[in-house]
Amino acid sequence: MGKSMDGYSTKATMTVGFFLPTFNNLTELKKAIESILPHSVPFVVGVDGSTDGTLEWLQQNHYSFLHHPNFENRGRAATRNLAIELDWDWIIFMDSDMEFTGNLNSFFKNPSNTFIYVGKVHYHNKKNNPWLDYCSSRGVSKSNVGPISFESFATGICAIPRPLFQHLKGFDEQFTSYGGEDLEFAIRAKNHHAPFFKSADLSAISWENKSVENALDELKIFGETGLRIIQKKHPLFDPYRLKSGIPTLFSFLALKIYNNMPGGIRRKLIHYLVYCTVKEGFHSKRI
Repeated sequence: MGKSMDGYSTKATMTVGFFLPTFNNLTELKKAIESILPHSVPFVVGVDGSTDGTLEWLQQNHYSFLHHPNFENRGRAATRNLAIELDWDWIIFMDSDMEFTGNLNSFFKNPSNTFIYVGKVHYHNKKNNPWLDYCSSRGVSKSNVGPISFESFATGICAIPRPLFQHLKGFDEQFTSYGGEDLEFAIRAKNHHAPFFKSADLSAISWENKSVENALDELKIFGETGLRIIQKKHPLFDPYRLKSGIPTLFSFLALKIYNNMPGGIRRKLIHYLVYCTVKEGFHSKRI
């Protein structure tokens, strides 16, 4: 079943499968697939121009995959959109550096075909990594199981009804660098009156080990590019509260001291650094 693209039939004749977008992380991808196989559900890998042997390994193991024309690298938004062609009722998106730990039997029982479900991500390295500790305190991570705000939508692990995904035309492929495509998709889904729900049945372990400095570098690029795309498409939406006028002149000090602070203060300092970095990127470049 895991090698098929035909979909998994449940008692309610619902078809569900995993879609794993990947770019040059074959070691983690193998773990992700191993975590899915025991559940006897299909999966398809979306290959975003990988050059690390991913294609060859998938072919050797007869695993299903999709790719861009000429095996191009087009970014996560375009790669996730490859899943639009799959003939499933539900698409479970999971990042390829994660291992699935959820309960599919429970998820299969009563999913609403109008809901978008978001799962819980456990960051394996969060005790020793300030950035992952911060991520664990934000967004859907701090939400209880049940209805959540569209702003908490994240694609690390989530389930989207394929008809809705098709209707919304997937993610905006203008997003080619880090961040923004999930938030922009969530805005359109909200405008389409799709409810968002945190599911206890979807969960995964992430092996990410990104540093605060690396994350801030990516967020600056997001401010320069992705946030401007969101602003142009949704001018009334200010996701990072950049109009609030919070001063950024203390960012240098925050970056210098955050790692020596207790957990709660450290998270607040990192949150401030995120704001400052996105704002800096947003005002430094036009697209």
